[in-house]
Amino acid sequence: MKASELRLGNLFQDREGRLCQVEAVYSDINSCEIRAINSSITSMPVKEIPLNDEWLARLGFKPRGGPGGSLICDKVSISPQGETHLVWLHTGTFAMTLIEIEVKAVHQLQNLFFALIGKELEVK
Repeated sequence: MKASELRLGNLFQDREGRLCQVEAVYSDINSCEIRAINSSITSMPVKEIPLNDEWLARLGFKPRGGPGGSLICDKVSISPQGETHLVWLHTGTFAMTLIEIEVKAVHQLQNLFFALIGKELEVK
């Protein structure tokens, strides 16, 4: 994972399993500062948080209804496909656009959601 792939507020876990958040990104030296939430320290290194049903619910995604088990938050739907997820952007009343990108981790979904909607995807 490169610092250039990160945004402020991206979520990770440290090796103790504590929830951590990106506080600063230094792309010129490919480094970042990450702190444990509700703690002054983190036991580095951090690891990605795998995207799963529990995390989708924590991020505010709710069942969309209908076949396929897709979930929705704002104008973004996500549908589990094995180890990855398909992401759809609702562009109108009945229109949707498939975003063909592999989303496996919470920080990846946070970044994509911000790029599509212009809002932060935060833990509820």
